[in-house]
Amino acid sequence: MAKPLTDDQLIQVARGLFTINCENLHTGPCTVYWLKCLIHSVLFSLKLYVPLNVISSLFRIKSWLRQPLRTLISVAKASARSAAVLTGMVLFAKMTICAYVTYINKADSWAMVLASLGVIPATFIESPAKISDFSLYVMPRFFDAFWKYLKRRGLAQTVPFFQVLLFSLCSGVVSYAAFCEEDTIKPTMKKLWQKFFGQN
Repeated sequence: MAKPLTDDQLIQVARGLFTINCENLHTGPCTVYWLKCLIHSVLFSLKLYVPLNVISSLFRIKSWLRQPLRTLISVAKASARSAAVLTGMVLFAKMTICAYVTYINKADSWAMVLASLGVIPATFIESPAKISDFSLYVMPRFFDAFWKYLKRRGLAQTVPFFQVLLFSLCSGVVSYAAFCEEDTIKPTMKKLWQKFFGQN
């Protein structure tokens, strides 16, 4: 049985002031917990990536008409590869945290830093083209988390309508790339952008 922590204890854990072990994080041995995480992550990842890759492949309708079997295999490979990346990231993070808690008996901010670094090898399972997509997905979340950290520390303040300004700037950059620097943007994104906003 896991030993759940109270809210006050969780605050102390985050500050590195409360000693914990893996019994406070999960039930049973670590290896059994990792196996459960592996199975759950694989199923979740496939539910996420199979529809995503199928939908994105519909934009290549000519490929389906000319080479349906090859396109199907390509979609299956892409789904399996992306699912392996997400599963690996979850598993590496869980293993890193368990190892840190076992040897340090704490789950402070360094545990999160090491877990974040521990998931990096999983990204290299993905194709080089999609690694850049991962970067584009992760970077906004990093900046969002960093901004919230600065606000908690009193080092930054809310800027009225900044999200509107940021969205406008990002839309302008994508528009410029889609119409003026077409070799710097993915063909799918370029086609979608030009379909919605026309061709100039």
